[in-house]
Amino acid sequence: MVEALEVRFLGNRDDHVAFGLLTDLADASAESLPEDEALERLAGQRIGELNDKYGPAFLPLPPAAALESGEQVWMGYERKRGKLADLNALLRGRANGRFSTIVGDTSILRR
Repeated sequence: MVEALEVRFLGNRDDHVAFGLLTDLADASAESLPEDEALERLAGQRIGELNDKYGPAFLPLPPAAALESGEQVWMGYERKRGKLADLNALLRGRANGRFSTIVGDTSILRR
């Protein structure tokens, strides 16, 4: 996914365009699994490499897990619709707690 993001960046270079990687972890019986941290760290590392190479234009955006009471599993809030709502909140400066980790400078979203 990071490689595909880089290709899209190279085809759409603009000082006013930033790229975020909206990710999701596997549904789980607990809020976090042992492998979650390693996956988020890897995404942050790979996005950091793109930022080092091209400048601050990329953000990894893993959603915070929410307990879905109907299914009794921990999952990203409302899948696609929830991710878009969370991204919109981030763009408006109101993403408190909506993402488990944000690596990078979010001020690039308000240029």
